[in-house]
Amino acid sequence: MIIGTSALHKSTYFAKNNTSLRSAFTLIELLVVIAIIAILAAMLMPALQQARERGKAISCQSNLKQMGTLFDLYRQNYNNYVIAGDKLWSAKQGKNLRWADFLTEMIGQKCIEGYYYGAFFRCPSEPAKSEAWHYGSYRLNGWFNGVVHNKQSQDACKKIGVIQVKDSHIRQPSRIVEGMDGGGNDNSYTQYKENMAFRHSNRINLVFFDGHVGAQSSDAFFEKDKWYGNLRYGFDFGCTYCCKK
Repeated sequence: MIIGTSALHKSTYFAKNNTSLRSAFTLIELLVVIAIIAILAAMLMPALQQARERGKAISCQSNLKQMGTLFDLYRQNYNNYVIAGDKLWSAKQGKNLRWADFLTEMIGQKCIEGYYYGAFFRCPSEPAKSEAWHYGSYRLNGWFNGVVHNKQSQDACKKIGVIQVKDSHIRQPSRIVEGMDGGGNDNSYTQYKENMAFRHSNRINLVFFDGHVGAQSSDAFFEKDKWYGNLRYGFDFGCTYCCKK
């Protein structure tokens, strides 16, 4: 059968318009899909960020767990004395070292390029340009690590000296902090809140004298003392011990 010219033209016209309509509809669908994907991505980003931060916090706790083992090893090798923050003599280098540098040398670990300490002395959540990187990402509890002390009361001992703490002074090792997330000034230890870092969703990772690792929120840590928090827990041999030196 022969189709008329007018009929053929109408058929071609409707075919072209149908194709145009289908293309326009497909484009709208594509835009809707893109919009849905964008919305879902925006909803998932906080969850992904939180998961990433949890991973960093776990890695940080792993670092502190290794440090707890090294702290115990140090005490075994050095007459049960708790490791000090600095002035640790290195016969190999012929100079005093900070604690992270000393422990890195003690176990023969490779140093991070440009620094004197090993990789696990750096928290993955520590900002790359932080000044604290000079000393690593962690701090020792200054109340138990060879820092100057005196009893803070009216009958305070006027003689202030460096206390060499032995593990026999640590009455409850599972409750006393030995090391923690740190930041701020270039210090190897801290006695106050300024050099502590609550960088894991407002929580700080801690290693205790018995070697176990935990985390506490800022509110929980400073619940009893807004300046020292739990750092001074268990420290009860200040003035008396100083006067014996």
